[in-house]
Amino acid sequence: SANITAQLDAYLATSDGIVTPQSSLVTGYDFLEDAANAVASELTAGIGSNATTLITPHDISPTDPTSWTADQLRAELLNNRFDISFLAGHFSAGSALAADYSTRLLASEIVASSVDMTNMLIFSAGCHSGYNSVNAHGVANVTLEPDWAQAFAQKGATLIAGTGYQYGDTDFIEYSERLYLDFSEQLRMGTGPVSIGNALVAAKQNYLAETPELRPLHEKSLLISTIFGLPMLRIDMPDGRITPTNDSSIVTATTAFTGNPGNTLGLEYADVGINASLTANQVPLDVLGEEESTVTATYLSGSNGTVVNPAEPMLPLEMRNVNVPGQVLRGVGFRGGAFTDVGNVLPLTGAATTEIRGVHPPFVSDTFYPVLPWQANYYDALVGGDTRLAVFPAQYKSDGAFSPTGTMRQFSSVNFRLYYSNYTTQSPISGSNPALAAAPSIATISAAVDDGVVTFSVRVVGDPAVGIQEVWLVYTGDGSFAGQWQALDLAQDSNDSTLWQGTLNLNGATNIYYMVQAANGVGLVSASTNLGAYYQVTADGVPVPPEPEATEISLQNPPTSGAYSTVTTVSAVLTSSGSPLANQPVRFGLGAQQRVATTDENGVATAELALLGLPGNATLQVSFGGSDFYLPASAGSPFTITKQGTVLMLTPEDATAVAGSDSGIYATLTDAAERPFNEKTVIFQVDGENGSYTAAEITNFNGRAFLGTVPLPPGSYSVTATFGDVVTIDGESLNLTDPRYLPSSAVGTLLIEEAGELIYISTDNHSSIGGINFRNEDILTFDTHTGSWEIIFDGSDVGLFAENVNSFAKLSDGSYLMSFEKSLYLSSVGNVYTNDIVRFVPTSLGSNTA
Repeated sequence: SANITAQLDAYLATSDGIVTPQSSLVTGYDFLEDAANAVASELTAGIGSNATTLITPHDISPTDPTSWTADQLRAELLNNRFDISFLAGHFSAGSALAADYSTRLLASEIVASSVDMTNMLIFSAGCHSGYNSVNAHGVANVTLEPDWAQAFAQKGATLIAGTGYQYGDTDFIEYSERLYLDFSEQLRMGTGPVSIGNALVAAKQNYLAETPELRPLHEKSLLISTIFGLPMLRIDMPDGRITPTNDSSIVTATTAFTGNPGNTLGLEYADVGINASLTANQVPLDVLGEEESTVTATYLSGSNGTVVNPAEPMLPLEMRNVNVPGQVLRGVGFRGGAFTDVGNVLPLTGAATTEIRGVHPPFVSDTFYPVLPWQANYYDALVGGDTRLAVFPAQYKSDGAFSPTGTMRQFSSVNFRLYYSNYTTQSPISGSNPALAAAPSIATISAAVDDGVVTFSVRVVGDPAVGIQEVWLVYTGDGSFAGQWQALDLAQDSNDSTLWQGTLNLNGATNIYYMVQAANGVGLVSASTNLGAYYQVTADGVPVPPEPEATEISLQNPPTSGAYSTVTTVSAVLTSSGSPLANQPVRFGLGAQQRVATTDENGVATAELALLGLPGNATLQVSFGGSDFYLPASAGSPFTITKQGTVLMLTPEDATAVAGSDSGIYATLTDAAERPFNEKTVIFQVDGENGSYTAAEITNFNGRAFLGTVPLPPGSYSVTATFGDVVTIDGESLNLTDPRYLPSSAVGTLLIEEAGELIYISTDNHSSIGGINFRNEDILTFDTHTGSWEIIFDGSDVGLFAENVNSFAKLSDGSYLMSFEKSLYLSSVGNVYTNDIVRFVPTSLGSNTA
């Protein structure tokens, strides 16, 4: 209730619920860099002043000193008011990981800060940044409290964040990244204040309207983004407002069908052509496991960008408004197009990710993919907007079963027939509603060649209430048919309403490929493509394969078990009538993991399977899919995936630390192959005569989890680090077993000594002490416990050269107040006189003061 009260009080403190932002903060790193830069541009344009940014380029290592740290984020977020902040990075419910992948900012630090966050707006692409935990469900001394939603609510700020994993793409602004970028644009839309609730709804509606095909990652990105605050809080951007625009429909008129059933059912159509504007883009990629090896991947972009889906080739996008007032687009029929085939292309595939930049997997397809490169989008129409047609004017086909390269079919133009209907009348005779009829079923397809002329015969059936309006095929081939799809309309037989026929003169072509489509009386369209392989006709007729022979396949000495995340080698032999079959593709599978291998001259195929399924009992399978000459065959063998072992090590095993300072202890978690684990929770339990302390810490990219400062009095303590096991905390048993990995633990000791005093000193001369050279513009510290000296403030790093600091004070927020013996000029401040006091807010101190 206190959080709710804080939100209500903050809203009531505004003028009519309006906030006019004057400042902004944007953070990001790794794959989130592109989204962070794009959002920063939007906020800069809308506010009229540059956003403050902490953005590390994606190609900068976390260990690089330019990767920003949690201290740098603290210096900005906890010492300054930013009316709008976009925090892109890796989050947990109560902490945020900095770009160095080692240091973290806790949500509790937000609450403890003195900065006024009343009516600030924060939105975040971080995973679980909106995971709002129930306090009573937390584990004492383990669950971080408060979470981000609670922390910002207590400060009177509004948070928009994801309740679970949020996603991005390695190379493109996609999924959660795209949603939050659109949200930042919506804050600039139109004139006057924009409520954050309306802005988020509009961003989600745009996301739906601009996504050609909604996949699971799209759905999750939309569903988990949540407002923690009052949706009627309004943002009034003072500058750079965007005037909303609408594209006009490419359908200027429709034509009514004169023949039935369409004439009776009010069916209309429009023939449209779309010219594609394609740009070829090349991306260099490193080959995993091969040092200094790169390849060049290619993708095409269209006038409306690129379609990105995980592990699939990037496709160009041409999106067109096809809205017709008072009508509903019921079906889309492909009528032809012009294309060029480009060979030896390595397609760039989508690399969706949540943690770090992803890997681009190879894509293999023995048919042109996608089979039907278009999709109608109705999401905007559902809220009173327009219907759109999304066209992907490119298809990809692999060179072979194991080839990473293939042919990219690039369309310069595509033609469609769009079917419109608003017929919803119930039949007075049957009581059925024709509008609810299913699309036609294409039952049989045949073709016969006679003297260079092909006769096509197609049988189509459907709901009698709507009948069949038209049937046609589109064809391509060699000779005069090359490089284009053309339409051939079929005629309905006068005696058999299910039979549709037509003829085509080959004109010297030796091969043609075709697919069949059919539309019913309310405009629903079906297509038969022979599973993407298309139907084939040659000048000699339809190829008739011989009667296929039986085959046998068996696993050779199959392994029976293996540990999770390891690799197992499997072999199988393929024969027919006892003779080995060479050069045949064989598919091995274990759960969702599959690999294809080719048989050698002995009929033996061998592959390596990564054991990535959940530990437990499974079936190792091998199959041959068959061909025109051989029947399929399969075999299986029981297999058990076991949990993989882990190793946990404490460094140092015996540590000494001063009370109130960092313990210096960290645990390193690796698997049995000594590979480090990141984003795993390690439980530290510190016990001794003067008390106990428990901490749950998350491993970084090196597999290290840091214990940090132990808030216990001086004394001797044991330290136990545990991963993936049942632990007892405050008498409560907590099951933290991992479904994939075995538990591990490590023990050590910690001696906490009395803290010494830290003395701050500045002198009026240049000298050295304790091996430290200093000048009069520096501030030093002396630790009475260790007897060590350190330069805490290096004045020369910030433009002070022999400018004597004659007095200074360190404030509780980490900033410094100082005055100078002589008047001087500072580029960031201007003229500074002897009676002035300057406040220095550091982003870093010591030898790299900034």
